[in-house]
Amino acid sequence: MWLAGQPTNDFERSVGAVLKENGYGVVPQVGVAGVFIDLWVRHSVRPGTFLLGFECDGVSYHSGRTARDRDRLRQEILENFGWELHPLWSTDWFKNGEGEIKRLLGHIEELLQNDPDYRKKQEKAGRISSLCQRLIKLRDTERKEVFPNTPAVNCLLMESLLDEFEEKRPRTREDGFRRIPQHFRTNVDGKEVGRFLDRGLDIIRECD
Repeated sequence: MWLAGQPTNDFERSVGAVLKENGYGVVPQVGVAGVFIDLWVRHSVRPGTFLLGFECDGVSYHSGRTARDRDRLRQEILENFGWELHPLWSTDWFKNGEGEIKRLLGHIEELLQNDPDYRKKQEKAGRISSLCQRLIKLRDTERKEVFPNTPAVNCLLMESLLDEFEEKRPRTREDGFRRIPQHFRTNVDGKEVGRFLDRGLDIIRECD
């Protein structure tokens, strides 16, 4: 089991701050069996795991073992956990911060793009975004042209119902009646349902 501590110097705090500003979860001073790594970035789609570690000022060890034992133990731990490290040097960081930041963020992005779980999540997010945009376009163009005077609270794709369509993603009318709670559907204009519900369901199927 790994343990986490606190940053040990301003360099580690500076690197951690940049990572957090870019939306990454950071855990400082992660150690297992006496071997500590300065900073770790949490994996964005695998809870409880790490994507990449950072050794500030190169390879730093924080245990009392001999150098040979530390090397062996450290390598075994990294291999067993599938951990990968990215060395950082304070002289380079403070002389060419922009370049070092670009390099470390690029390394993270490369690992993510090569990760099948991350790609799957991104693809799903892309489909949801496309679905949302197409349903909003249906609501604000085609539907509005036919039913310009329908109050927002009675619209087939009012905001609350739009969220339900995105989350539940019904493919048929029967799916919709089964998956979407009654209170979301109660006040919807029946004429809009008759005219545009099937069109909305078609869009959902196309975005899957």
